[in-house]
Amino acid sequence: MHHELKYEELSELEALIDRSITERYESALYRALGGENCRTLYTPADDDDIRDLLNMVWGELLTEDAIETAVARLCKEDEDDEEDRPLTSYRTEADEAYDWYEAVIRGETAAGI
Repeated sequence: MHHELKYEELSELEALIDRSITERYESALYRALGGENCRTLYTPADDDDIRDLLNMVWGELLTEDAIETAVARLCKEDEDDEEDRPLTSYRTEADEAYDWYEAVIRGETAAGI
């Protein structure tokens, strides 16, 4: 007998799968801007890394279609995202603050409050 998962059950299963992969993922990330909230998102640099990890962790339990659905979910990019660039090419606020601090120490700028 085949039973369909309820929406809540499917959502919980997808969240479990996603967490299990994101906790194990150790490859490069790209930075992207999130659509409606303009928050920063990080996406895997290579879909194949995610696919391989999904097959390693879930391959015996999920169909190929379910794995591809998870790859699409985990590697989702917004249509309005910036051009893909390695995360290391972005300067953070901490980088800017450190540069400002160093300039103040060298006397190149005034230390305003």
